[in-house]
Amino acid sequence: MFYKGNLSNFYPQDLLVFLSSSEQDGYLTVESPGALSITIKDGLVVDAFSLKGDNLLLRTLFLKKRITSQQIQIISVARKETSLNCRKVLEKLDFFSIASIEIELIQAIEEVVFQFFQKESGLFQFTEIPIDPSDCVTRLHPDELLLDVTAKVDGWHEYLQNLGDLNQQVVLNPACQEKPASRTEEVLANMAKKNKTLFQLLNQAPFSDYITVKALANSIQQQIFTLQPNTRQEKKNLITPSVFNQYKHYLRKILRVQTIRHKLENVLFFCKNYFDHIAVISINKELLECAICFSRSDNGILQSKKITKTDLSIEHDPVISTVCNQGLAYFGKMLYSPLFKELFTGCVGGECGVMPFEIKGPHIKFLFAQTCTLSASSQTPMQFLELLSWHISPEQTSEDLPEDFGQDKIKKIISLTDELPPIPLVAGKALDILANPESSLQKLTRVLEQDPSLLSTIIKVSNSALYFTGQEITTLQTAVTKLGITIIRSLVLTAATHTLFPTDNPKIKELSQSLWYHVKGCGFAARIIAKAIHYSDPEEAFVGGLLHDIGKLAILLHYPDEYEKVEHESAKKATASYLIEKQLLGFSHTDIGQLLLSKWHMPKALQTCVHFHHVPEEASDAYRQLAMIIHLADLQMHSLENSQNTDLESKWHSMDFLCNELQISEEQLQMISKEIRKSIEHIDRLDGSD
Repeated sequence: MFYKGNLSNFYPQDLLVFLSSSEQDGYLTVESPGALSITIKDGLVVDAFSLKGDNLLLRTLFLKKRITSQQIQIISVARKETSLNCRKVLEKLDFFSIASIEIELIQAIEEVVFQFFQKESGLFQFTEIPIDPSDCVTRLHPDELLLDVTAKVDGWHEYLQNLGDLNQQVVLNPACQEKPASRTEEVLANMAKKNKTLFQLLNQAPFSDYITVKALANSIQQQIFTLQPNTRQEKKNLITPSVFNQYKHYLRKILRVQTIRHKLENVLFFCKNYFDHIAVISINKELLECAICFSRSDNGILQSKKITKTDLSIEHDPVISTVCNQGLAYFGKMLYSPLFKELFTGCVGGECGVMPFEIKGPHIKFLFAQTCTLSASSQTPMQFLELLSWHISPEQTSEDLPEDFGQDKIKKIISLTDELPPIPLVAGKALDILANPESSLQKLTRVLEQDPSLLSTIIKVSNSALYFTGQEITTLQTAVTKLGITIIRSLVLTAATHTLFPTDNPKIKELSQSLWYHVKGCGFAARIIAKAIHYSDPEEAFVGGLLHDIGKLAILLHYPDEYEKVEHESAKKATASYLIEKQLLGFSHTDIGQLLLSKWHMPKALQTCVHFHHVPEEASDAYRQLAMIIHLADLQMHSLENSQNTDLESKWHSMDFLCNELQISEEQLQMISKEIRKSIEHIDRLDGSD
């Protein structure tokens, strides 16, 4: 079997899945730019090669002291003379057993697949050829690679976008007293002492692209590093987010939501990355009613303004008249339009898109986006915007959108996710250490000792009825040893999360503490359910329960009146709060919660269960069981808190549905409910209370 073609006509992810399911062994090779190859045997990825992947493997082995600088020279010469990849050379040189570096080999393979998934063009071919089983040190399932690596590609582009010009120099901040929180950041800090640019660090660090850019973003956010313009005259090395990857990112979000408001929101976020002028425009009886306009300034920042002008007619505007009268979208070269000339200065030339999203008689609302340049590329932002527009056709909505929808939505989302404080510094460092399997307990103890309040809480909870081991715990070292990493992680995250709930604001203190009580209870309940069904990580379920309503906290802090109204309406109508939030705010606490966990770099499993804990059946297969557990725990707690409300269950998923999905018998459910009620007696001890 032999396939060949150009990646401009294929999605790399789809191509990899197709080839791995073809039941043929062989090599997928991609030519310039950035040649690479992927070896497939028995439907699994068993090897992958690229120059970047090989260099990453060598840097990682050197960092872990598996090879010396002299051995690197020997390997480099051997690679050059034989044209073999790094793994093959290491096998021949026999410095150590290849099986002993399986983790490093997997990282190198994932880096090659990471490169492959970002390709938008390049000739490829797949050649069927027998693969020797002895060459298969690693075996990776394509579906797992697809989920994991695609998420990293999306995250990588977002981090890059935030970093900006990669030609900036990375400088250690002398005013910052904090030390790097992880081994990755420590290595980058040592490299930064040599006046490296962002681009140089990304290409020379002994870590994958994703881990490196994530660590750089974290260090800059914590002000360990600062960025300075590069005064040396060098060629700009800029990496910009792939239009296709951005399109995929927002398309996935659009497909996950139901309302036109949420769909349009994601289209707006796509537009702000690529277009010079954007507007959400409302026309009533051929007169401009309202327009929320965004224009890009000279420094690249989108600036907004609201225009209300009821005497501006579109009667003689050919573009807008066609859109309004026929409900048709327009994509193409910028045409003369009196309306756009009135709304924007310098809105001439280039390309534009006009997309109606609501038509109610004479009342028309549409989105306008314009770029001042023409592109001959086969993949332009305008072409992808047209694809996204198919998902916001006017027939999809019967709801009213506020006049300031575009501006209001962007401001709310940004404020809710950017203004909520990050995880406290010491707790954040501890969580980074806990996430690294190579970190020592001694290092964890040293970090936790920097926060007396956190230390005290851990020791108190260690001696509570929740975790008592039969011997009083008096030191942090003993607590860490006795309780283990997973429980310590839960306690650290609990203590860190508790600090986010305000107690000094009389107006919201009662609501805040009520919410804190509920999420603690959900943590207990989720752990109990997870243990009952033998879920692989009950502590993960506990953390998911603890964080599932973190988006509610953001709403409470920013919009306390609306929060109180949501809770009142939810209780009055026996309706899940996220539905009321969408009606009143245009978004729900699950949307904000997922964004916050992404900001805090929480695992994908937790992000998913927080996002889908009201609709667990929509979660991906890998995390659906966890989302089901959190949903059942949430329902159990609401049942305890609202025992008089017999209609609540009918507005959510039924107990029968959840028990069937989780394979819980009626007798088990009764025992689970009883244990949850009993556990609530100890709920305050989770705060370290006596």
